[in-house]
Amino acid sequence: MSAPVVLVAAAAVLLYNNREVLREDGPLGRKCGAIVRRKNAVVALLCAVPLAEAAFLVSHFSYGNGVPYAVKLLCVCEWLIPIAYMDYKKHIIPNALIAAGLGLFAAFFAVDVWILRYEALDVLKAAGGGLLLGAGVFVLCMLVTKGGMGMGDVKLFGVLGLLLGWDGVFYVILYAVALVAGYGIVMMVRKKMDRKTMIPIGPFTLLSMLVSVLLGL
Repeated sequence: MSAPVVLVAAAAVLLYNNREVLREDGPLGRKCGAIVRRKNAVVALLCAVPLAEAAFLVSHFSYGNGVPYAVKLLCVCEWLIPIAYMDYKKHIIPNALIAAGLGLFAAFFAVDVWILRYEALDVLKAAGGGLLLGAGVFVLCMLVTKGGMGMGDVKLFGVLGLLLGWDGVFYVILYAVALVAGYGIVMMVRKKMDRKTMIPIGPFTLLSMLVSVLLGL
């Protein structure tokens, strides 16, 4: 599988996956002219993510953990793009996107068990551990912050745990918390927010996923 083929495929999936995001302010033709404006800079950034990610994954994993694992990580990154956008724009993580993540888990579970011949019980144990860790950490955060975290965050990291296993989601949580804390400190120092200001965690989850992959998830 050559890198150009994967890049073209990633671009096609990207455009389809984010068609509603790109059309939010009107038809795609009008949107392209406005996408470089400051208010749409986040869309441009998110649209650039999977292409760079695809090139890295193919070069890094084709002779390492295998192309199926690289494809899985790329799909998780793709899934996080509309989540990051919706959380940034509207402070909500739609249940439809959570359901899409569960669909991804079902698809890759089938690949692991019926194609790669992994033991189903071992796959489920890893997924269950990830679910408990991902959802459990954010349930605690929700209780401690008294509303600073929502159920959408709990469901997001629960599904991420299913997809990545406990060891994978551990690093995503670690980097996401570090990124959110760093951002919060900077913004409070600049007096742009206070301790009660809600920070959308979706964009930081996407960034932490990318950091995790680049560091060898």
